[in-house]
Amino acid sequence: MDYKLIGNCVREERLKYNLTQEKLAESVGISASYMGLLERGERILSVETLVKLSIALNVSTDTLLKATLDSVERDTFSLQFALLTNGLDDPQKQMVLDVVKAMLPHFKLEQHNNE
Repeated sequence: MDYKLIGNCVREERLKYNLTQEKLAESVGISASYMGLLERGERILSVETLVKLSIALNVSTDTLLKATLDSVERDTFSLQFALLTNGLDDPQKQMVLDVVKAMLPHFKLEQHNNE
C-alpha cells in the first residue's frame, strides 16, 4: 500500500474544507505532528485512523484509498503479464513484447479516430 498517495488524498480533502492539520488532527484524536507525518506518507495509517479521517472529512474510505488502489491495479496488470510469460525463454518473451509493440500504434490510431 502506498501511504504517500493516501497522505496526498488526505491533504487534498483537508484543503477542500480549509482545515489546518491541527484542526483535522484534533477532530481525529491524533497529534498535529503525526498528521503531518501521515500526509507525507512517513507513517503507516491504521484502519481506525483511516476511518476517523474519512468521517472527519466527510468522504468514503474508498476516496482516500483510490490513488493507492489505482496503483495496485497497475501492478496487477504487470503481474498478469509476468504470469502469462512465465516459462517462456527470453527470445519467446521478446516475441510477445514485439507483438504488443506492433499493436500499440493501431490503438492510438483508433483512439484518435474515435475523438
